[in-house]
Amino acid sequence: MSKSQLLPEVSTGDKAATAQLQAAAAGGECLVKIGGDWRLNEPVPSWAKVLGKRTAANVRVVPENLGNWDTSLVLFLVHCRAWCMESKSDFHGEALPANLQTLLGQVPMNGAAKPAGKAAVKSKWELATLVATQWALHVKQIVSFLGECTLGFIGEAKNPRRFRWLDCLVEMQRCWSSSLPMVSLVSFLVGVILAF
Repeated sequence: MSKSQLLPEVSTGDKAATAQLQAAAAGGECLVKIGGDWRLNEPVPSWAKVLGKRTAANVRVVPENLGNWDTSLVLFLVHCRAWCMESKSDFHGEALPANLQTLLGQVPMNGAAKPAGKAAVKSKWELATLVATQWALHVKQIVSFLGECTLGFIGEAKNPRRFRWLDCLVEMQRCWSSSLPMVSLVSFLVGVILAF
């Protein structure tokens, strides 16, 4: 079983650029041949579309007439490696150029996110439900905070010796000295507005 994807040529000045990919399964190994020019500003083959739901014990990537490339090829290979991890296959990229292997080695094994699909359009009812859920969550957090403050004040009123008064006074002094310039500025501006 083999599947090949060759993207249409895109004109970049006087030279046409193509990103080529051929995937052929032989036994338990899937041989992936990459070639052509790989550029971020040009369409490139998608790993998910080419391999789909296939399974292979080994995936071997080899260059064939590989031209100029940039991080689009690195990203493609990272997705290939992630697919191999998910399907518990072995990824072999020993035949790749040394600089490409170096770049690929610098990306963590779990560092590639899956290509994002199209986000489903939500209905008005779903949006209203989402807003109501978020609003209820915010209200719950506010009530929880007020409850903790109230319980804290009640606890300190019952046992005032537990409260660290010296630390409180030091913090109040710091807040006073650091807020003095801002309070002075606001008071001045309010006075100017009232005078006007």
